[in-house]
Amino acid sequence: MNTRAEPLTGSRTPPTEPPAHPPSLQRARKLALGEPMETVYVVKGMTCGHCVGSVTQEISALPGVEGVDVALETGKVTVKSEAALTEDAVREAVDEAGYELVGVSE
Repeated sequence: MNTRAEPLTGSRTPPTEPPAHPPSLQRARKLALGEPMETVYVVKGMTCGHCVGSVTQEISALPGVEGVDVALETGKVTVKSEAALTEDAVREAVDEAGYELVGVSE
């Protein structure tokens, strides 16, 4: 029996990255680990800084929301929360601010 380690010959293929998980699985994993959630929504109708302030204020008032970042140019609203928010709750907050929630950004 040969117990010596023999060097490998030939070319080795470097390990590949594991496949990316879908956003819903990533959110579930973060919840299980107690990590803050981050969800990006698309809001229609914002045109100025006042719009940004109104949307930020209404979404920030939702239970569990830790931070809101609004990109006026793209209409994307990034919400950090301690737990998943329902789209209906976010929609109501955006409606209260006077704008339209298009949906979750992919």
